[in-house]
Amino acid sequence: MNPIKLTITEPVSIKPGATGLIKVKEEITIPFNAVGKFFIRLSLGKLGLIPSDSPFRPGWTGVPEGIVITNAGSNLVEIPAGRELGEIYMLTLATTQEDVTEALLDN
Repeated sequence: MNPIKLTITEPVSIKPGATGLIKVKEEITIPFNAVGKFFIRLSLGKLGLIPSDSPFRPGWTGVPEGIVITNAGSNLVEIPAGRELGEIYMLTLATTQEDVTEALLDN
């Protein structure tokens, strides 16, 4: 399954040491046999932005209320609306040994 790109809906400024909730516009659906894991764009990570490590639960559908981001850098980070924030990858959950083997063979 391809990752889902998340796009920022409104401009954001995050001061050094602050945590912000960044609104995105995409609706996502997490399959019942997977969890969603958000990864921030490398260019934003290099500025010191660190996302929360909360996964998206199996079977969840909707537009996220926001992605929690902390500015661990020493400079103010401003992100314009419409910029890609990052991507959600689906991590398949294995329930049996056969699931693990099939998942490895498929990839």
